[in-house]
Amino acid sequence: MAVKDDDTILRRVLLSEDGAMIHRLEIAYPTSAAAAFQPVVARMTKSFRVDPAIPEKAAGDADAAAPPPTQSSMPSSPAWQRIDSIALGLQIPNYRGTAGVSAEVPAHWVRSDMPEPNVISFAGPEATGENEVYVVFRADQRRSGATLASEAKIIKTRLAEGADNYRLLSERSTQIAKRPAILLAMQFSGSDSPALQREDVAIVDAGAVIYFVHFGTTQARYAANSHVFPHIMETLGLTP
Repeated sequence: MAVKDDDTILRRVLLSEDGAMIHRLEIAYPTSAAAAFQPVVARMTKSFRVDPAIPEKAAGDADAAAPPPTQSSMPSSPAWQRIDSIALGLQIPNYRGTAGVSAEVPAHWVRSDMPEPNVISFAGPEATGENEVYVVFRADQRRSGATLASEAKIIKTRLAEGADNYRLLSERSTQIAKRPAILLAMQFSGSDSPALQREDVAIVDAGAVIYFVHFGTTQARYAANSHVFPHIMETLGLTP
């Protein structure tokens, strides 16, 4: 295990066929989110093994000789869907410029109705109430004097004042879509929702527009969905 920049990297190497075949497992995750990733990493590491009953070279030769899969054996849909806020009608009130955000979200997630014209939201279709898993994209025209730090402070203050058991898990500056950004990770609960919640937030400075991406679910469901927010950040596109 090693630490590089803001990431923790774990590598495992196994040999088979008297050392002729090398099998490598490499897992990288944000060091700041180690507590959430470690149970998943532990399960993956434990399951990483080579079955000595299967000759690797022979299996590879068999795969090469096998006919291509038929259409019926291929996945019926991709794991992710690309969403485009401009096509979905996102608009910032009283803003004459162009603002838009695109990203990949899970293919089975559905769009939620939102009253604000500058907000686009998607949620897992099986999630209801306290079990909800969601991502919210918001575009705001930059207020006079606004900075990433001041916007982060507003979010943290509002959540701390409006929820019980608030805890800031991490906060760091980075770049997202080649623009300055701040990433927040927070835990909280409330009197109307006693289950412990987890929310990850990205605040991205795009000049005249500041973008916000909120990903949230219960802490109990976070590990199973922890890959979603990093994938959204990797595939995020912004206008301008």
